[in-house]
Amino acid sequence: MAIITALERATARDQARRALTAAADSKRADLADRELRVLQLVTLGRTNGAMAHLLDVSPRTVAKHLLHIYRKLGVSGRAAAVYRVRALPESSR
Repeated sequence: MAIITALERATARDQARRALTAAADSKRADLADRELRVLQLVTLGRTNGAMAHLLDVSPRTVAKHLLHIYRKLGVSGRAAAVYRVRALPESSR
């Protein structure tokens, strides 16, 4: 069972990574490079503190990036932001 769950999670992460990579060229997403990087780290399950450490910024800066991402995507949280990017049609990526 643990192997199946791990494979499902790996597949979901891979799909999110591909969607984010494609969304980088999307005018519809209208996200800055740093915002895309933050969103990519969110899909990997990183906390604000972990993202801040990786990006060499403060956790408060990460929180501000997330607020901008949520506003641009019209969502109110992490899961919704990842879902929204994954749900972008292929034509707008």
